[in-house]
Amino acid sequence: MPIHNTDHGDRPTIRPSALFDFANSKSLDPRIDFHRLGYATYWDGHSSTKAEENLLTYGLQMYNSSNWQSFRSTNAQATDPEGTSNAVNHLSDGAAGAGTGVYKSFNYSTYSTTYAISFYAKANGHQYVYFGTNNADNKRVAFNLSGSGSVIAASTGYSGQIYNIDNGWYWCAVSLDINAAAADNFAILGLCQSSGNMSGSYSNGQGATFYGFQIQADRVWPTWFLPITDTLKYNHQPVLQRANNNEPRFEHDPITRESKGLLIERSTTNTCIHSEEFGSWTKSDMGVIPDVAIAPDGTQTADYLFASNGAGNHFAYMNTSASSGVATVFSCYVKSPTTGGQDYVVIHAHNKSAATFRFSDATFTSNGGANRTTVQDCGNGWYRISYQYTADAAAVYIGGAPTTTYSYTGNGFDGILIWGAQVEVGAHATFPTSYVKTTNLTASRYNEDAEIEMADFNFANTAEGTIFAEWQSESWASNTYGVVAHLMGNQNSSNISINAWDVQSNEIKFLIYVYGNLTTNLTPKSYTEGVFHKTAAAFKNNDHAFSVDGETAYTDSTGESLADMTTLQIGGTGDTNRINGTIKKLALYPERLSNDTLRAITGD
Repeated sequence: MPIHNTDHGDRPTIRPSALFDFANSKSLDPRIDFHRLGYATYWDGHSSTKAEENLLTYGLQMYNSSNWQSFRSTNAQATDPEGTSNAVNHLSDGAAGAGTGVYKSFNYSTYSTTYAISFYAKANGHQYVYFGTNNADNKRVAFNLSGSGSVIAASTGYSGQIYNIDNGWYWCAVSLDINAAAADNFAILGLCQSSGNMSGSYSNGQGATFYGFQIQADRVWPTWFLPITDTLKYNHQPVLQRANNNEPRFEHDPITRESKGLLIERSTTNTCIHSEEFGSWTKSDMGVIPDVAIAPDGTQTADYLFASNGAGNHFAYMNTSASSGVATVFSCYVKSPTTGGQDYVVIHAHNKSAATFRFSDATFTSNGGANRTTVQDCGNGWYRISYQYTADAAAVYIGGAPTTTYSYTGNGFDGILIWGAQVEVGAHATFPTSYVKTTNLTASRYNEDAEIEMADFNFANTAEGTIFAEWQSESWASNTYGVVAHLMGNQNSSNISINAWDVQSNEIKFLIYVYGNLTTNLTPKSYTEGVFHKTAAAFKNNDHAFSVDGETAYTDSTGESLADMTTLQIGGTGDTNRINGTIKKLALYPERLSNDTLRAITGD
């Protein structure tokens, strides 16, 4: 409902002296002084980016002669790394010539000038394979499928990398620049010589197994395989934004795009180093392929964390600065990819039992030793999950799994995509705040301050008035609180405020202090985390009232009030009392509105 209307029952009959509609305007009034040192992240409700893509049809059916052609080879259906039968067993027929090949036409001039190509390969009697736009020595990248794997030759405009996954399988990646390369209109996989050249003899019945052939445009490095049949496929996802120094953030739901208003958070430090570099974490029976997925911030920095072949406890861990007895929250972004994706994520801290997150319904099936867990849907299969606990030691652990435990037999391929680990420590660490990137050192996001001088709105000398605020906040630790709106008076230690308070079960409070003495304390109801509340606090000497969410106003007929207002602080005061949430709307009326009007403007 509107907060100003001149002819509808109990609506206000006067205009507010100040009206800040943060959710709709997505901007700050220029008279509001806003500060935050350094950058901070948020969702803007509209930015998106291309994530997975595959322009090569039938990349899972290279054995099918109706979709693929071949030369000097036979091509039969075979077992792939996931244990199904979508790979192709590519075997030489014994004829000498310029390599072998399974191929189809692909016009590289159609989409871009730069391409990222990828496929999985395993030696089957022959360890040297190539990708080419034709079977010519100047139109290919050649790989050695043994040991840790290597690139043995790359033509001008072509480059390659190779990763040893496990169980004999390798992930081969190619970057192609058709402006520099000699390129034909084919996509070919086949056998080559140890030098990378094509011409030579190939033993009958020897070859390699291929799986998951993919081509992507406008990229120099491929993302994880996206299977398609006869239709090209592109996935898009929201992009986590970065606000620069002293730039306010107007938060949105990344899925519904709901505008949530001005985001105000406390300072925090991410004590988990290498937050996007899981190759630098300690791993137990795990492998990592870096930068194979588009992360929630739109960069290609998400890693693939997969279980090694064989039985074991499969996880990765990192030591942090959490210490015994201190509140700590561990959060991370995770995704189960279409290819090789596991069903569960197991997450916990040292000496704490594991919690289990299930992708299929985006819920925690158990909280383990966590005090609480949370899930945020970030779009395109990405979820930010958290595990909040009282620390016993510093390490945090995470890994994908086929069931609800770390202990299982891995196949050397299946895993999860992972990005953005964060560990926050301290009394206020009851829920994860916005993401802060780290490298080899910890990194911090600093307090946000927003305030305005009341003289700018002809409100400074008003002995009565009403504050309206629509806001939402997160969990608060014992004996802590977050400030929604805080009017400061000329008198020492005198103020009027609306707070989200946890001392008594997440209560919403209207407080007035005069010369440091608490003269009014109205607490009509408790707040619900993450849910927007509408609050209206009216003040006048010996005549105060507070209504929340359309309920009957609580009143106080004895408390003093303030005669002179100097400053309105929005979303926080001091060093710690930030709302840790968002404010959709804030308004100041120069009169003490009636109790019925307070109830009307806070109702649905």
